[in-house]
Amino acid sequence: MLSLAVAGWALWPGSGAGLALCGASATLAFLMRNWPPARIFLGDVGSSGLGFLLAALPFAGPMDRREDLALLIATSLALFLCDPLLTLAMRTSRGEPIGQAHRDHAYQRLFTPGESHRRVVLMLLAAGVILSILGAVAYGDRSRSWWVLGGAGAIVAGEWAAAHLTRRRHGGSQT
Repeated sequence: MLSLAVAGWALWPGSGAGLALCGASATLAFLMRNWPPARIFLGDVGSSGLGFLLAALPFAGPMDRREDLALLIATSLALFLCDPLLTLAMRTSRGEPIGQAHRDHAYQRLFTPGESHRRVVLMLLAAGVILSILGAVAYGDRSRSWWVLGGAGAIVAGEWAAAHLTRRRHGGSQT
């Protein structure tokens, strides 16, 4: 939702803005029904469609700003883009099968067994807001791109550090 909203801002007043803002509105409506305790779920079909929309949005922008728009979207999605890559690298380095079910993703390790998911969801939403703002900063001023990427990297590292501490505090096993 946040990535689509900030992409809509960046594309304004072009036709791609309408597409991005419609997607943001739809995901906001979905979030209201998916807020813990969730009553509906997005699933693979919904998440694939949203992923395709986000990947295609830079092509809706002006030719000379497409790279900036791609950076904006990638920055706003940094937690969701880096977590699978880091998890895959971690599992591969330990010799674990990558196709086997697991709970090694940082967002999964952040949950405290027996507690509500609300705390983690709010924390990830706050990180998403910060990342979306960072993406908008990079879009607004290309010279800040490296600083923005460093900030996004720090947020990803912070998520992983918090996940490590949470798992350690609860004995390493979370189901």
